[in-house]
Amino acid sequence: MSDITIRPFTPEDAPRVAQIYCNCFAENPWFELFEPAEVITEFNDMNTWANCIILVAERDGVVIGGTVGYPFSRRDDIAPLLPEPVDNAFYYAELFVDGAFRNNGVATKLVLEREEYVRQMGYENAVVRTSTDQPIILEIYYPRGFKLVAEQDVISTKVINGVEQQIPDKRVILVGKI
Repeated sequence: MSDITIRPFTPEDAPRVAQIYCNCFAENPWFELFEPAEVITEFNDMNTWANCIILVAERDGVVIGGTVGYPFSRRDDIAPLLPEPVDNAFYYAELFVDGAFRNNGVATKLVLEREEYVRQMGYENAVVRTSTDQPIILEIYYPRGFKLVAEQDVISTKVINGVEQQIPDKRVILVGKI
C-alpha cells in the first residue's frame, strides 16, 4: 500500500490507536479485553519514556495501525529467559493493524520504519516476544534474520464468547540484528 504514511504517534492519535488496539487484541488468538481509557493512558505514558518509539500508520488522514518499541533494559521479565545476554538491544513490543487493512503490507511497513528509527538511535539488536498462535508476526521477523532463542509457557486470561478463561499459551522470543 504505497498510500500509507508512517509517522510518530501524537497524543491526538490516542483515541484511534486505542480503538484499533482494543479491537485487534479482542480477536483470535488473543481474546484479550482492554478498556480504551486504559490503553490511552498507557500509550500517552509510554510516549514520555526515554528512547520509546511509537509509530502510527496513516491512510487518507486516518490512523490504521501502530507499533511500539523501547529499550530492552525495561524488560527485566524477559531478559532472564534468554540463553545469553543481548547487548545494545531494543524491544519490539506491540504491532497492530486495523482488520480492514491487514494483509496489505501495513505491519511490515511499520516494522521497517521502526527499525530505521532504532538503527538511527544506535541500537544493534532487537528482541521480540510473541505467541506461537501469531504466525503473521513470525512471518515478518524470520525473513529479517531473527532467530528463536527461547520459549515461554504462560497462562493467559482470555475472554471467549463472553467467558473469561485461563488458557495455556506458548510464547517465543526472537532476537535479531538491526
